[in-house]
Amino acid sequence: MTLEEVAAWLRDNTKRIVVLYAFNATGKTRLSVAFKELMRDGKGHQTGIYYNAFSEDLFAWDNDMKHAEKEMRLRVVNSSLNRLHREIDEGKVRALLEPYHVNYDFRFQWINNDSNSGIEFVRFFKAEEPDKNIKISRGEERLFVWTFITALFMEENGHLGGNKYFFIDDPVSSLDDNNLFITASRLVELMKENCRDSKVIVTTHHMSFFSTLTSLMKNADSGVLSFTEKKLEDGSNAMVKDPKYDIKFLERVGEQYFIKGNSKGLLHYHLLLLQQLNNLPEDEVIPLHFVQLRQILELISSFQGKGNFSKALATAGVDHWNGINVADRVNTLSHQRVYEAGFPVVNPQDRAMLKQVVGELVRTFKFEV
Repeated sequence: MTLEEVAAWLRDNTKRIVVLYAFNATGKTRLSVAFKELMRDGKGHQTGIYYNAFSEDLFAWDNDMKHAEKEMRLRVVNSSLNRLHREIDEGKVRALLEPYHVNYDFRFQWINNDSNSGIEFVRFFKAEEPDKNIKISRGEERLFVWTFITALFMEENGHLGGNKYFFIDDPVSSLDDNNLFITASRLVELMKENCRDSKVIVTTHHMSFFSTLTSLMKNADSGVLSFTEKKLEDGSNAMVKDPKYDIKFLERVGEQYFIKGNSKGLLHYHLLLLQQLNNLPEDEVIPLHFVQLRQILELISSFQGKGNFSKALATAGVDHWNGINVADRVNTLSHQRVYEAGFPVVNPQDRAMLKQVVGELVRTFKFEV
């Protein structure tokens, strides 16, 4: 397949959510551009929201060095997205930033004080000094851009001709692992809220993000992403397993692209993930790694023909460790609630438990990592 053919495959895929894992330099950003061009309407207008490496080019610091404190502000470059700016306000972006526990606030400055013209600048400040402009860090800026564009998608309300697409290319490339989990969990919430009338496409080369996102998708509350209500032959309605998502692996050989399913691609990916956990220093274990461990256990149990990942633990002889029910503990530490209070720290006993479990999995199932 050519890159344009991959873009056409994404367009024609009947699933409302598509997640593509690809190694770095495969061409994910170019794919997002090819998809954007393919989805233009008859007048050449953009028909979706896109987040990729070029998104940051829509924001640039406008610093007057002579009056740095007064004039320091983030300029929003005029683009086709300006027509959507009036649909959002500071409160909607703040709500998306809240889980990240940022330590700054901001306000919009509209072009000619007219919301219909779009946002011209964003001014950042500390809550205790609202009249003193500040420059946020590069990582904070990327996080702001991500939530800003997400807000535009959530409030699009048909202004893009009724074609509601959100193409997301590596939203976590500059985030630490705790923010990575928050981004994945919030993205799943966005998918659940928009899976009926929107298409969400996510591409990433980030192993931990892919692992966390797909695990949360499959375990989404009440099966919103996995089950669909359908009418049966007897006229009754029932919830039928019919995933609204498609998880694939994108590979490139020369100038040709290949889309692989959840067999060889998935197994290869999980071997890489297991290798990462096996080589992880014990003092660097965080809750995110329990999400990854759970996904590995689920895959092993699936290959064993078992439905519960605790079976894989039992086979490896580590269903209990120092009096702890390992499956229960992995469930607890891989749950979203762990992150709601901020950035948690794993206690030494849990770190040691994870390393012991990973080691026994490698030895029992003879993985070559």
